[in-house]
Amino acid sequence: GGRTDGAQLRMARRGGDADADAWGDARVGPYAVGETIGTGSVGKVKLAQHVISKELAAVKYIRKDTLEADLSLKRKIFREIAIMKLLDHPNVLQLYDVFENQTHLMLVLEYAERGELFDYVAENGYLEEAHAVRFFQQIMDSVGYCQRRLISHRDLKPENILLDKDFNVKLADFGMGVLNFPGVALKSPCGSPHYAAPEIVAGRGYNGLLADIWSCGVILYVLVSGGLPFDDDNIQVLFQKVSECDFEIPEELSHSVKDLIRRMMVVNVDERLSISRIMDHDWMRQRPYEIVADDFGQRHFPPVTQPIESLVDHLVDLGWGDVDRVHVLLASEKEDLIRHSYEQLVRHNVFKRAKRSGLTGELLRNAVNQVDLSDHALPQSKLGDYTALARRSDVCRDEAHVLTSGASRGSDDSRQYHRDQHRKSVKHGEADNAARATNHQRGEYTSDIAQLSHQTEAIGL
Repeated sequence: GGRTDGAQLRMARRGGDADADAWGDARVGPYAVGETIGTGSVGKVKLAQHVISKELAAVKYIRKDTLEADLSLKRKIFREIAIMKLLDHPNVLQLYDVFENQTHLMLVLEYAERGELFDYVAENGYLEEAHAVRFFQQIMDSVGYCQRRLISHRDLKPENILLDKDFNVKLADFGMGVLNFPGVALKSPCGSPHYAAPEIVAGRGYNGLLADIWSCGVILYVLVSGGLPFDDDNIQVLFQKVSECDFEIPEELSHSVKDLIRRMMVVNVDERLSISRIMDHDWMRQRPYEIVADDFGQRHFPPVTQPIESLVDHLVDLGWGDVDRVHVLLASEKEDLIRHSYEQLVRHNVFKRAKRSGLTGELLRNAVNQVDLSDHALPQSKLGDYTALARRSDVCRDEAHVLTSGASRGSDDSRQYHRDQHRKSVKHGEADNAARATNHQRGEYTSDIAQLSHQTEAIGL
């Protein structure tokens, strides 16, 4: 503990390497861990550097005893892990890896050295519109990417938007995120009061994707005005203002940005602008912007008849249903979304292994792009020898550690029972019966933490 001389932070800002002494001996997998760069409610965030590639990362330490004492926090953390594995967009913060030891869970994340967009706006007071539009284009592109995959963030605010060294947006903190299936109304109130949509503060069922549009409208207001559209020391008065959409826009702002804000922050959810219409708005088109290529919705993913069981578990945890139903959906010709999610989980596994070995840039991208649903194993020769790194690591586990007590094992046993039953039904030509298996509620995330323990992967997996 205590203060440091800032050697790592100065090195990080330069984009170069630091003296070996600046890092010390602490290791998380192939990452050398250095000084603390942040402290949150569940633990510290430390700067780290890959010992081979020299790429910087941020390691988020989460105390296991804190998780044990708070089931809702456990769900929040593991939900964030599950959703981040599905996302691969230049304006979404990447999850590189997950490790654990006896006392901590450690998330290795992309390093966004410029910090929160909130702090950037606070330091500048407000942003000129020509400056703000660049940030907002990237924000809406990343939110649109999530929404095409039915992912609602549910806590969009400048504090959860980070900036990299080139001041590019990195959407972060998916702890409130959820898959919002069509026709399913979410019920859990989520988000921060100043950014939450009227339907959320009113306690009604809501569409998370449309609620995110409202929050983005509030973010745009903050960027160009330097203030909040709704504010009051009394939370009930604040909620009343939000419910009535009672706010004023500074007169000095352009007519175009006022129009965009007003059309995003509409109480009637059916009247809020869609992502595509936001991107096509006159204010957004004042600066050239090329939307990140995304062929989702245009590709047909082939049926998967022999999926990797650990990835099936991820899909169960994300709300697709029980093991039987996930098998049926993966083998179906109709459900492209779940197979896209499955393929992305496969890609993330390969990405993780390649990242551990030190691959970066184009080599890393090529390794991941070679993967498809039928070929999920990257040849070891392309990955290098990362097992030697594991021997030096403080975190070297051959199997995932179950975070819960034995009393919580029932859900895992139930899952294995259903998996065994599924195999029997296939063997006897009765696979159609799986379609009638009990379906978990699709929408709100309610999995027990024991069902999520497989996500705490270790270097040996």
